[in-house]
Amino acid sequence: MKKAIALSVALTTSLTLLPTAHAASPHVQAVVTSQGKELTNQIKASENYLKQYKKDETANAYTKFRTKRFVSVIESAKAILVKDPSNKKSTFGNVLAELQTRTLHFMSEMDASHTLTAKIKEMKAAIAKKKFSSKQTKQINALIKKGESMLASADTIYFDLNDLTAKLNEFTTPRKELITAATKKASLKKQTLTSITTHYTYMSVDYGTSFKGLALPTTVDLVLDNKKEVPATVVWNKKDYNAKELGFQIITGEVTLPASLKDKVTIPKVFKLKNGKLRAVFQVQVRVG
Repeated sequence: MKKAIALSVALTTSLTLLPTAHAASPHVQAVVTSQGKELTNQIKASENYLKQYKKDETANAYTKFRTKRFVSVIESAKAILVKDPSNKKSTFGNVLAELQTRTLHFMSEMDASHTLTAKIKEMKAAIAKKKFSSKQTKQINALIKKGESMLASADTIYFDLNDLTAKLNEFTTPRKELITAATKKASLKKQTLTSITTHYTYMSVDYGTSFKGLALPTTVDLVLDNKKEVPATVVWNKKDYNAKELGFQIITGEVTLPASLKDKVTIPKVFKLKNGKLRAVFQVQVRVG
């Protein structure tokens, strides 16, 4: 049902470049500085995340615009490595921070699109099987029409997509049944984790709001490639949040794999923290009240 917030932006494994971007990409020279290596690894991680999406998942106007913009950020980072491989101008730190932030933002944007697209498809199928009352069907169709219009626009904001998905979720199968179905399916065939998500991934708060005041979700959903979800507990890192720093902040969460999925699911490296646990992210915007 959801593919979204696939999480981890610091892969260190060697990954091939995107076919679409490789031809126009400058050759990145060997980088010897520690920041240079970190930036190189981040570029590979960002490209690896980009490669996970199939053409049909980047076909709408919303995702086309964001994919093009993200590729541009990656190519700019590559160009810096070529022009100044020894980091004489001390730009690697800023470029790395920008690429990490843009990667996390892109992950949230693509997750929102994929999740809503899958939900719309699911709801259309349910309507075809007449699973809802006439009143509910009318309400759902109105939401679907709005969602399709939003996906057809490059100007849509991703958390608006998340809000619409949440509204559609109000009409879906009770969570208990959903978890049971996911567990049974996983027992028949080993699944692959495709994303780690929450029902909402962004909030805007007033300057000075405490970490406790954020009331971040205590659980996330582990989404498998059979489109089923399994809940998991998450502990958010308080050190990632500064109540007196205006702007966007990314809070990292440490997710524990449920015992029911142990040895039953393949975990791509993109989702793993160094300690072996899974990584979730949440975006907070601190603004002047």
